[in-house]
Amino acid sequence: MNDLLTEDACNVLSNLRYPRSRTLLFSYYHSLPSSEITSENLNGLYDLYREAEFGEIPRDLDFLLKYRSFDDDAVIKVVEIILDKAREDPRYAYPLSMLFNRYSEVNKVIIDVFADQIDLLERVYFAAQKIERYFDHDGRSFARVLEKDPNFILKYIDLMYEEKELPDRYDDTRDYTFIWLRDDSEELMVRVAERIYEAERKHGAFIATYLKTFFILQKDRIREDIRTKQDNLLKRLIEIRCSEPDFMNFIFGLIALFSQEKRRQFIAVFLECNKNFEIFQRLPLEPNSWGWSGSAVPMLQKRMEYLDSVLSLLNTVDFLQHKQYVERLVQDLQAQIEYEKKKDFMGE
Repeated sequence: MNDLLTEDACNVLSNLRYPRSRTLLFSYYHSLPSSEITSENLNGLYDLYREAEFGEIPRDLDFLLKYRSFDDDAVIKVVEIILDKAREDPRYAYPLSMLFNRYSEVNKVIIDVFADQIDLLERVYFAAQKIERYFDHDGRSFARVLEKDPNFILKYIDLMYEEKELPDRYDDTRDYTFIWLRDDSEELMVRVAERIYEAERKHGAFIATYLKTFFILQKDRIREDIRTKQDNLLKRLIEIRCSEPDFMNFIFGLIALFSQEKRRQFIAVFLECNKNFEIFQRLPLEPNSWGWSGSAVPMLQKRMEYLDSVLSLLNTVDFLQHKQYVERLVQDLQAQIEYEKKKDFMGE
């Protein structure tokens, strides 16, 4: 930018060190016309990124695209410099989130820029994730990387469990509708479920905490086809692995969040596959927490109606123990209802 900084002034600033010198140098390289770029400019820009401290590196990366006419790997080289600095101080990764900003120019060509360096692009994504969690909230960039490398989602899950022992849907608020729109969604989600299960099994937990993130979607109300895909996947997992107690506990930890009718449907699928009482007894038939306003009686009655509907699945000799177990749960609820009615009557 000849209005703000001449090349001669740039050369002077390159040899000086005062608070704003690097900021002005970035301004120079940002505004330098493509026709005037030289190898000296490019090397100077790389050196500037290497020397810059946190707070001096501009967030904008779009201007780097013009340097690709001189060096096709200009963006990649700058990204690698920033990543190196981020290993010492993760805050340096802050500008990298702009690579995944849908409104940036560099995002529009990101797959082309990193065509031969998808692994690097994934590392950039993870570095940006650590410093700015909501930078790709709708998953557009995630989906594009996933197209190039279906294993990307497994690496991402590994990262989530590195950052927190048992992550849940509040640690990852991204809408994963885009996964269910893929032709290979079922195969991909089988791998996702198995990866999360293995991660949680290491901690002795089988509550499908993080798996919920991929099933409870912001847009699923308007996509009945997605619900059908989800149901088919869960039925498949139950049918294939119904003899594995821990995995069934894990899957039904997710199913317990669904509507009563849908829960009952999946219990029926399990019973068709496995009549073992010990495994059935471990299944989370209901959510592990409840909320209500005013009297608890209506909520308890609704739960009892649900368990009564489960009893209708257990009317054969093969399920005698199952039936007795559920009947005990119903009796416990009846006792709770009577207790709550007394509380309501006494005005407590």
